[in-house]
Amino acid sequence: MKKNDYMKIDDNLKIIRRGKKGIWSADFNVGYIHKRVSLKTTNLKAAIEMAQKLSLDLAKGEFKATPPKVSLDAGVESYLRMIQSEDRSPKTIVKYTQVLRELKILLSKKGINYLYQIDSSDFDHYRIHRRIGLSAKTVYNECVIFKQFMKFCKSRKLIQENPVAELRLNKPKPNKRKAPTQQEIVNILGAVSKEDKLLILLLATTGLRSGELQRLQNDDVDLLGNWIYIESRPGFPTKTGQSRKVPIHPVLRKALKEYKPLIQGKWFFSSNRGKQGWLNVKKLNERLQNTLIRIGLPAGRADGHTIHSFRHFMESFGINHGVPQRAMDLWLGHTGGKSMSAVYYTMNDIESQDFMSRLEFCFDPKPISGDA
Repeated sequence: MKKNDYMKIDDNLKIIRRGKKGIWSADFNVGYIHKRVSLKTTNLKAAIEMAQKLSLDLAKGEFKATPPKVSLDAGVESYLRMIQSEDRSPKTIVKYTQVLRELKILLSKKGINYLYQIDSSDFDHYRIHRRIGLSAKTVYNECVIFKQFMKFCKSRKLIQENPVAELRLNKPKPNKRKAPTQQEIVNILGAVSKEDKLLILLLATTGLRSGELQRLQNDDVDLLGNWIYIESRPGFPTKTGQSRKVPIHPVLRKALKEYKPLIQGKWFFSSNRGKQGWLNVKKLNERLQNTLIRIGLPAGRADGHTIHSFRHFMESFGINHGVPQRAMDLWLGHTGGKSMSAVYYTMNDIESQDFMSRLEFCFDPKPISGDA
C-alpha cells in the first residue's frame, strides 16, 4: 500500500483508499469489534471530513452501523426452527406459524420485506389490525409472539436494535367462565348419544383437557390400580410438559369397566375418521353444542359451555366439596401457583384416592354402558 493511500485520523480511526476506483473507506474498532465502512468517495478532502464526523460519533457513542439485511422470511424460518428445537407441542408450533404468517402478510402490504425495516409503529398497526373479529386475549397472545420473535432476532444478531423491546402490553382481564352445574351435566348425559356419554363423564370427573382425552392410550387407563395416567410423550407432550395421574371415581369406574377399547388400536378412544386414528375432539364439541342448544342450555365460548367447561366443573365441584386447592391443581395439571404450597405440597396415592372417593357425583353410569 502506498503512503498516500491511507491516513490516520485519530488513535482509533484511519482512512484507506481501496480498489481500482480508489474509493476511501474508514477502518476503526467499536469495542473489540473491527469495522470497515465505505465513505463512497474518491475525494480525499471529502473523505477526511466524513471520517472526522465519524470519529466524533464514535467518541459520543452515537455510531450506528449499517443494519444487517436479513429477509423477513429468513427471520421467521430461523425462529420456527428454534421453537421446534425446544420440543414444543405440535399445537404450539402450528399457532406460532399461523401468527408469523399473518405478520408477514401484513408487513408485506406495507412494503416491508426485511427485518431492519420493522419499527414500533408496525407493532401498533398489527395490534389494531388483529383486533377485528378476535378476542382481546387472542390479540394479546399474538402480540406476545410478535415481541418474542423480535427479541429472538436481536439475540441472534439478525437485527441491530429491537424496535419493540420497550413497548408494554396490558394483559386483558380474564373472562369469568361459568361452569355447568351438576344437574346440567346430568341433563347433558341424558341427551347425548351413547358413544359420547362416557367421554363427557370422563371429562367431568377427571378434569382432563380435550387434547389429553384424545391422546389417552390403552395402557393409560389402569382399572386395577384405579388411575388414569396423563403421560407427556415425545411428539405428544402435555400442555405443561409434565406427566400426572388422576384417581378414577367409582361412578366413572363402573362406566369404564363396560367400555371395550379396540385392542389392536393405539388410542383408548379410537376413530377411523382422523389421520391419527384417535378421537376427533372438534367433532365431539360440535355434537355437544348441538345438544346444548336442543335442551336449552347456553352454548359456545362467548357465554356458554364447551368441552373445556367440564374441566371448570370438576375444579369448582371438587373445591366446593372439600378437595384442597393444591390437590386439585395436581389432578388438573396446573403449574402456575406462586405460593410456597406450590413448591412444598405433596399428596400420596392413598390421600389422592381418598379425596376422589369423597366426591358425591350423582351421575348414573348405567345409561352410558347401554344397560338401562
